[in-house]
Amino acid sequence: LVILEAHWETSLAEKEYAFGDMLRSYFTMESARHVRVRYRTFHDEKDLRRWSGEVRYLAEPVVLLISTHGTPKGVQVGNEVIGAEALADCVRGCHNLKVLHLSGCSMMRSDIPAQIQQLVGPSQKLPITGYTTAVAWDASALADFVYLSMLLIHRMDPTEAVTQTHLLAPFTREDRLPGARFQALGLRVLDADGKSNATEPDNASGVGRRSRPGQGRPRRDRQRTEEATEGTEQ
Repeated sequence: LVILEAHWETSLAEKEYAFGDMLRSYFTMESARHVRVRYRTFHDEKDLRRWSGEVRYLAEPVVLLISTHGTPKGVQVGNEVIGAEALADCVRGCHNLKVLHLSGCSMMRSDIPAQIQQLVGPSQKLPITGYTTAVAWDASALADFVYLSMLLIHRMDPTEAVTQTHLLAPFTREDRLPGARFQALGLRVLDADGKSNATEPDNASGVGRRSRPGQGRPRRDRQRTEEATEGTEQ
């Protein structure tokens, strides 16, 4: 598991937060002894290119997780949006990649994943997974734990892992369950052949940003509908 995570903090007033540290601790359990975790942070597109460029030199199959704010246009780091062309450059030639997981808001909402697959070329079969909605921090963290467990501990392929995650954690599906605290995250997979598991059209648009615990509810942090809830803030 290779985790590339953007810094979430924007000022000294904010507490440090690192999802990668949680995942690194999680995969120390006995059933995950075969999983090696490599965790790095990145600051901009140049940083992301540098770290992801080393993935091809790893001998083992790799799950690459990019943890950051997201938009339907790509990965967001500060005021910079890293789009499909740059993301494709980051993973092109990494034939040891089992899946690229975009762990951020809304990146599976648009055709960004399909563009990445098209740009890397037909010789590289690259499944891509991620979320279609502007997700609450705690909900997406829980979802990633379940999904990565299916991938890495139970050794499922990405399509099987997404299907199983939908069963085990229903809030990750496209439809929100009545009375559920979390909104539906819309965890999707675009498999190696470019086939999506989407069950219904998604006509939402806009930019989503996760809110970290204790960050309050700034309007710019995450789009939300009247019925949407923020799982970390009660």
